[in-house]
Amino acid sequence: MSKTPIEMREAIVALRKANPGQGPRKIAGEFRARGLKAPSPCTIAVILEEEGLTRQRRKRNACFRQWPGQLTVPDHPNHVWTVDYKGWNMRQQTRLMRSWRRIYNHRRGHEALGMAVPASRYARSVRQCPPIIPDFQYDADVVVRRVKRSGEILWAGKMRYINQGLRGCTVGLLENQNRDMNVYAGSVLLGF
Repeated sequence: MSKTPIEMREAIVALRKANPGQGPRKIAGEFRARGLKAPSPCTIAVILEEEGLTRQRRKRNACFRQWPGQLTVPDHPNHVWTVDYKGWNMRQQTRLMRSWRRIYNHRRGHEALGMAVPASRYARSVRQCPPIIPDFQYDADVVVRRVKRSGEILWAGKMRYINQGLRGCTVGLLENQNRDMNVYAGSVLLGF
């Protein structure tokens, strides 16, 4: 049994029971976040083990189970499709994601932040984004197209995907020395 004072042991146990997913480093970080002297993560690990609050990691099977039926041998692209269906609906996924985000940003310390929670480091930007991005300006020899809601432009009779982030904005098209079309957002070359 470790020599850690009983009050410290009880606090470690209480933190682990309140946050079962937190390991020794996170618990030590929680102590420091509260302005308390933290025992080492190794000491915390020993205490959790002594209190029966650790889980054995599941061993992963090194080999995969073989499909019992006959497998389809693909003979052309997209011949064989599979689906990984979890059976969760969007509402369940949204609820779980919000819960995870709340814990991740407001309760769980991060080693890269010195065990601080991300919310403690967040500051709203003082820069204002314009509600509408003004059209980019192009030289007279540049062909201009407006990006549709889908992120595409119409060029040479075909829809060409540019980027949904530029929807509603204008892009410039200018032929390069290889006879490809360079695509610009203002003065920034996006690609060809």
